[in-house]
Amino acid sequence: MKEKINIDQPKLKENPFSVPDRYFEKLEANISERISQTAPKPRWWSVLKPQLALASTFGIILLMGYGAVTLLTPDTKKTEPIPDNQISEFSQTINTETGEFDENTDSLSQTKGIDPDQIVEYLNADASLVYLASLE
Repeated sequence: MKEKINIDQPKLKENPFSVPDRYFEKLEANISERISQTAPKPRWWSVLKPQLALASTFGIILLMGYGAVTLLTPDTKKTEPIPDNQISEFSQTINTETGEFDENTDSLSQTKGIDPDQIVEYLNADASLVYLASLE
């Protein structure tokens, strides 16, 4: 088993920390020596580095903005004028297509000789309720 430590021993009451010899006598001289030393001059790179970083950041932002503007705006200088004959052909094609489209949509609104009474008779005679419900 472990031995119990007797806290009344004089060795345990001693201070375990000690100061080097003549420490406080030399302390004032050491501090004044360190204060009186001049700081070394900063090198040119340490002075120029923050300014160069700031300038390069502005340059990168400027280039990104210029790139975005040039990519997102349409280039009107490179387009060539369209000849008149192509414009007239295109307009004729549009007129032809819209005319055919109008005829097709117009035919839906016209009835082709079917009398409403005939429709009612057909539905009454041949159609069941299940069939009529499926039409909805």
